[in-house]
Amino acid sequence: MKGHTVRRHLSSILSALGVLCSAIPLSAESSGGGAASVWRVEEVWEARIDEPDEDLAAPHITTTFSPTGHGEGQYAIVNINHVTLEHFQQGGVQIQVWNGEQPITHDRVPWHNVLSTPNELVTWTQSMTHLGNKVVYQIIDGHSTTWGSFGGQGFLTADVAPTVDTLNGYDPTYSLQTSGVPYAANRVNSLKLKTVRVFTSDGNTTEISVNEDVMDP
Repeated sequence: MKGHTVRRHLSSILSALGVLCSAIPLSAESSGGGAASVWRVEEVWEARIDEPDEDLAAPHITTTFSPTGHGEGQYAIVNINHVTLEHFQQGGVQIQVWNGEQPITHDRVPWHNVLSTPNELVTWTQSMTHLGNKVVYQIIDGHSTTWGSFGGQGFLTADVAPTVDTLNGYDPTYSLQTSGVPYAANRVNSLKLKTVRVFTSDGNTTEISVNEDVMDP
């Protein structure tokens, strides 16, 4: 899990694109004459597995993302190859939404397959969408040998009441600093945040190439 080095590196990437870490592009004017607000964010992730252990269900991968850039309020967790709510279970994929230390809701794939293929590549997009009366946290466009295509089939979606008016506080450095491999990290070659897409109310989409590996020292 990364610290100040990632923040400096990522800040330079965002600044070069005219995007601030603390307020993703809010300088654009919306059609109504006010500042555009962020209503949707997508993070594209990639995990390259080295040598999984099927008997131990190793490794466990976890990523985190938040509409506020911190974990004191509402945020989402994605668990790969393990499930922790409502009870612990090996294998599968789960999305959870928390408010501080309190779990709110969760959803998972309906199968329990465990990582078992050497050199497997797992890719997925985790998104949050502010729809006014609710925020939708979702995994879409997931692909792997173990689970096939996952996300976008009616599961791995969690709808919750919003605690903020926009997603303007989103900060990808929070995702990088709080994501990692809590169990059997030696079995993972890399865990990368590849791309961030930010959608604003003026109809614009900003795509940021991040390509940061949270496994790097």
